[in-house]
Amino acid sequence: MRGFVASLPYRALVLAIVLTFACTAPPGPAPDPAAPDAHAQLDGRLGEVMRELSTLADDRLPKAMDLEVAEAERRREVRLLALALAQAADAIPAPSANTPLEPKERAEFARLAQQLGAEARALANAPQDSRDDLAARAESIRAVCNACHLRFRIPGAPDEP
Repeated sequence: MRGFVASLPYRALVLAIVLTFACTAPPGPAPDPAAPDAHAQLDGRLGEVMRELSTLADDRLPKAMDLEVAEAERRREVRLLALALAQAADAIPAPSANTPLEPKERAEFARLAQQLGAEARALANAPQDSRDDLAARAESIRAVCNACHLRFRIPGAPDEP
């Protein structure tokens, strides 16, 4: 959903306003009692539109609003988790000189930890309206994790600390 203007609640509000003005008589001379009533001429179509509006207001609109609230909550959770991951990545210690890593390997380890933090911050700060963009950023994080784990994890070590 690209924002409030494109949202279902906004479109329903606009439709309700349009119908309100469409159903009110314009100022002017009194209608001719012998002429057919405008509502009578449009009665079939007006009834269809009103039934659709009732369905929208009673059934679809509340569900759509619930989905929008749930989606906003999921986006907030993604942002908070990404920020926590960035903080954790920043806290990954650089390997000490006592580790069995060569200087080049130590530099690679530190680079991957920094890259993980940068990718996590990018996800946390990304616009939250594109699922594809968020999924691509999450996949970038997974790629950094996998690269580091494949390169530096001790075989047989548990996945969790």
